[in-house]
Amino acid sequence: MCGANHEEVKLAQRTHKFEERIRVSAVPRKPFVIEWLFCIGVLLVGLGLLGIDIFARVYGTTPEAELTLAEGIPDNIEISYVSGRFGGRTYILKFGVAGYRTEYPSDSPKYQRVLKAVQSGKVLRIWVSTKRETLFRRQGWAPLYKLSLGDEPVLYYAEVITHNKQVENAALIVGWVILGLGAWLIWLCIRNTRRHLSWNRNSPDGSSVDPSNGILCKERQTGIKKDL
Repeated sequence: MCGANHEEVKLAQRTHKFEERIRVSAVPRKPFVIEWLFCIGVLLVGLGLLGIDIFARVYGTTPEAELTLAEGIPDNIEISYVSGRFGGRTYILKFGVAGYRTEYPSDSPKYQRVLKAVQSGKVLRIWVSTKRETLFRRQGWAPLYKLSLGDEPVLYYAEVITHNKQVENAALIVGWVILGLGAWLIWLCIRNTRRHLSWNRNSPDGSSVDPSNGILCKERQTGIKKDL
């Protein structure tokens, strides 16, 4: 009889431990500090991208009548590139005309025609902006808006403006997506924190949860007394 009671107690203890483990796994976990920092960081990145985009829309385009004209044979011609994530390369043509240094990337309109004109060794006429168009100042170069090989137009102002607008629209979409992701992640952290606090307030038999590791802690001792 005593042996049967002992087996029943052991079975009851195992059942109790199993149920307690289930309860622990179901406890809403409070977000860690690193998770909060990550969510806030994503939100700030989105806000930063939107801020840069707004600045570019307001100050990032120089009217055609305010451009600076430079004329001469191009010098200090360089071609560099930057690699993309998927192995693609964007080439950047760098050259100077009459003391004005400019750059023109390969994803811009008529890159090949501009490159051919620069490498021709003939007199070019370029129109650049000497105004501050970006949030962070450009170092030693001015953006190219128009280019002519002698009297023959190669690159038109309207083509550059259209391309810049497309880039700005793409950046705006990316900024809003990242901002929305950051806001959603912060909402998840707030929701999980509230669920965690609500569970602690409403948990049965005075149970609580250690927020650092999610372990169930008993405020008062409960259990099954073993038959002696």
